[in-house]
Amino acid sequence: MDRELILAKYLRDKRKLAQITKNSYCQSIQNLYRFCPHELRKITHKDIIAWLNYLRERKSCTPATIRARLSAVKSFFTYLTEEEIIAYNPLIGLKGPKLGTKSPPTLPTDAIFYLREATIENLRLGTLIEVLFATGVRVTELINIKLQDIYWDENAILITIGKRKSQRFVFFTDICRCLMEEYIESRQDDCPYLFINHHNKQLTRQGVFYLLKNIAKTCIDTNIYPHLFRHSLAAILIEMGAQLQEVADILGHKNLNNVRIYAQFSSKARKKVYDRYF
Repeated sequence: MDRELILAKYLRDKRKLAQITKNSYCQSIQNLYRFCPHELRKITHKDIIAWLNYLRERKSCTPATIRARLSAVKSFFTYLTEEEIIAYNPLIGLKGPKLGTKSPPTLPTDAIFYLREATIENLRLGTLIEVLFATGVRVTELINIKLQDIYWDENAILITIGKRKSQRFVFFTDICRCLMEEYIESRQDDCPYLFINHHNKQLTRQGVFYLLKNIAKTCIDTNIYPHLFRHSLAAILIEMGAQLQEVADILGHKNLNNVRIYAQFSSKARKKVYDRYF
């Protein structure tokens, strides 16, 4: 069977995967396809090792990116084995590169001040930045916020995640509230989503990245992206003394290990603990 047809069937069969995950898996597998043009059943363990080295040395991919690509390809080859499309899984026993303990990137010092100043005349973008900074939501969560999801009395937004429709509340500041109210009042459309494009349609992920990249060039001369606000909120909460479980709940992490790294690099929080006992 043609490789592209096999990939398409694999993605169809993975019904439980979110679409964004399917897209990521597809990109990783296509990347391997380009590196190894021969038939799937002829791909060997050495081919996979060579591909991983290529990602690291030629493409300068980070360990996290390589692990993500490897995870996608492992899932694909496990499927191929289960479906008896191949007789041997060349990825058995293969582990990705170890992740270091590098601190997650956060917004540069005073960046939020300059971003606020730069968006005074751009109500939509100013509101978008404030919501990202106040709530720490993921970009997909941001663009899917509907007006009906906002609980004004509680300064809260109900976030619904993925196909399983799991939900959590995130909270926003009074500054964020004022901007949201002003932005919504300025609109003359019937789109149910909080953030819209110039055609009064739901704003896309690409649109968010584009807006942030452009505004950053004008005021802080560094690249910013949605997840940077999420990292920054986590770091600030830890600095203020929040417990790991509290930060995990706010960010919607089920695994404490996903927020533990922020605590490792919170010097002020560590100093508070030291001063408490000595």
